[in-house]
Amino acid sequence: MKIKSGDIIKGHSFSANLDYDTLIIKFPRSLVLSNAFYNGGLTYSSIVINHSLNGKKDCGGRPHEYIENILHDRSLPADTVALMTAVLPNHFHYIGSEFSHVFLSMGLDNSSNPLDNFGFPGFGTINIIVILKNKLTSIAMMDLYKSLTELKSYFIISHGIKSSKSDLPATGTFTDVMAIVSGRMDPEITYSGPATKISHDASKSLMELMEEAFEECK
Repeated sequence: MKIKSGDIIKGHSFSANLDYDTLIIKFPRSLVLSNAFYNGGLTYSSIVINHSLNGKKDCGGRPHEYIENILHDRSLPADTVALMTAVLPNHFHYIGSEFSHVFLSMGLDNSSNPLDNFGFPGFGTINIIVILKNKLTSIAMMDLYKSLTELKSYFIISHGIKSSKSDLPATGTFTDVMAIVSGRMDPEITYSGPATKISHDASKSLMELMEEAFEECK
């Protein structure tokens, strides 16, 4: 479903709200795996945000300072994991399912293939946030990260999307970011590769959201 400004979404151990141009997801301090530019990697946090530039095309070349101001203005802690996108906030999407909750913002103007020669990236990115119900080990989180990346690439290739920089099939965009948040429930999951219920559940949810968001990218 599309998320509207002011919406509040509550799950088993998290709450999320779209505060004008920033999706704020709060949860008990948990393990978070991401490639976010701000507090990315494997870390512990209690908040993940996805901030929309909301029509602006850059952040003055100082993304860390820009995000620090966003966190300060909203009284959010310094260990917040922050994602950023040029996708408008009225194009943020969410779905909840048996094992996971998935949030998505998707822009394809910046579509790319790993074999592209580097040029100045365009604007538009695919940001994915997954909140899990069960605890996952760090290795299981990496399994799921791989599975969802493969699903994202499958979706883009199957829809015939080309790189914005070449004639090669796109597999994503230059600036895609994913954040996966381990849950609180036992049993702890030690493997979440493609042949597991948790991977199938999150992949199916992401596929549905990408289909929904793709209509807005045409």
